[in-house]
Amino acid sequence: METSEFHRCPRVNSREYEVAGQEALVKELRALFQAIDVNALTMAASELRGGVSCFVKHFRFDEASLRPAMGAINLHLELLFDDGLSWMARLKRRNTSTLPAAVQPYLIRSEVATYSFLRKETKVPVPEVFAYALDSNNPVGTGYILMETIKGKNLLSTSPTSGQLSKVLAQLAEVYKELYRHPFPLMGSLDTPGSTNIGPVIHDLMADLALTNNGDRSTHQLANFPGPFINLRDYYRTLIPRILHMIVVGELYPFWAVDAFLIHRFLFDLLGRWSEGIKETGKFYLRHFDDKGDHIMVDEDFNITGIIDWEGAYTAQKTEAFTSPIALWNSKEFFSERKTLSNSELEFARLLDGTGHEGAKHPTNINLGDCVRLGKIFQRFRICVGYTLYDENMENYRKAFMGLLREFAIHDEESWEEWKNFALKKYSGDEKLACLLRREG
Repeated sequence: METSEFHRCPRVNSREYEVAGQEALVKELRALFQAIDVNALTMAASELRGGVSCFVKHFRFDEASLRPAMGAINLHLELLFDDGLSWMARLKRRNTSTLPAAVQPYLIRSEVATYSFLRKETKVPVPEVFAYALDSNNPVGTGYILMETIKGKNLLSTSPTSGQLSKVLAQLAEVYKELYRHPFPLMGSLDTPGSTNIGPVIHDLMADLALTNNGDRSTHQLANFPGPFINLRDYYRTLIPRILHMIVVGELYPFWAVDAFLIHRFLFDLLGRWSEGIKETGKFYLRHFDDKGDHIMVDEDFNITGIIDWEGAYTAQKTEAFTSPIALWNSKEFFSERKTLSNSELEFARLLDGTGHEGAKHPTNINLGDCVRLGKIFQRFRICVGYTLYDENMENYRKAFMGLLREFAIHDEESWEEWKNFALKKYSGDEKLACLLRREG
C-alpha cells in the first residue's frame, strides 16, 4: 500500500517540490528516530537468532539513500548480522499518509497473516516473517515486522529489455496461476496469522472509529470494520456511501467536492446496472493491493526472487483478482478514455490463457487471460472510488471516470463538462449536493 502516481503535491514547480519534500522527509525521519528505540529492535532480532549480534545498516539523510527505503506508509531498515545474514525491519511512518493508529494493528496483523498463508499454502515466493508487533506498546516504540530480506532490485527500478520483461511475465503468470489454485469463500482480508480465516476488508475508508477519552487525552479506537462480503457489489454498496459522507463533511476531496460527489453518487447508482461481473459469489482469490511494479523483486538475470509488500491485500472475485498489474499498464492509454491494452498486457493475457475456465455456461466463467483483457472496467472503477487526489491529477481522474462510462457504453459522446451538467440536473434534488454547491459558491 505504498505511493501511486496519483499522490503528488501541486502548486509549486518541480524543483521547489523536490526541495520541500526532501526537507519534510528528513524532518519526519529525525523525529521518528527520536521516538523509537533502534537498540530494542536490534536486540529483538539478535535474540531470535540465538544471540548473533546485528546492527542497522547506516544510510545518509539524502534523497539517494532515503528514497529506496521509503514508502508512503512504511520505513524499511536493513539489519545486518555479524555472520552476514540480512533481515528487513518494516516500521510504520508518521506522516499525513499514515493510517489512524487504531487501524494499524489490524493492517499489520493482516499483512503477517497473508505472508503466513502464502508461505505455508502456496508456491508464491514471499519473505519469511520472524517477528512482529502490532502497535507502539512494545520496547521499539512503534508497530513493526521483522522479515527476511529479499535479494535483488524491484522491477520498477530496472530497465528490462523486451526479452527480459517477457521472462518476468512468464514467471508472474505462474504466480497468478498459483493464486488461482487457492480460492476463499468470501471477499475480505486474511486476519489471523496461521489461519485462512477471512475477515473484513482492511481499508482505512472502511474503518469505523470511536473517539474515547483517556484522562486528558482523546484517542480513536476502532469500533468496527464491516464485512466480509459475498460479492464486489455489496462491498461497493458499503464503501461508496461512506465516501459520500466524508466528502460532505470535508474529510475527502475538499478542493473539488462537487465533482467528487457527483462521480461517487453516479457510481453508486451504476452498481444496480452492472452485470454479473460484480455479483459473483462463491470463490475469491488473493489480490495484491499495490501492484505497480516495485512489489516484484528480480535478480540480475530477471528471475523473480520474491513478491513483497502484501499490506492491504484482500480476496477478490476472479474477474477482479486477475486483472493486469498496474506495472503493465500504458498510463497514457489508460487515461485517454480508451480500452486499449498495452503490448505487455496482451502478452500477459496470452500466458494466462487456458487457466481458470471450468466450462460451465456462466457469464463470469472466463479464463484468466480474459480477466486481463476485460479488466479495464474493474481497474477504472477501483481508481474512481476513494482515491485521494490533488489538483494536478484531476484531469487524469476525470478521464478515468469518462473511460469507465465508455466501458458501460453510456453517455458515449459527452465530454466531462457535458456529463457534469447532466449529473447536476440528475441530482438537483439531493440535499447533500445542494449543501456542497452552496459551500463552493
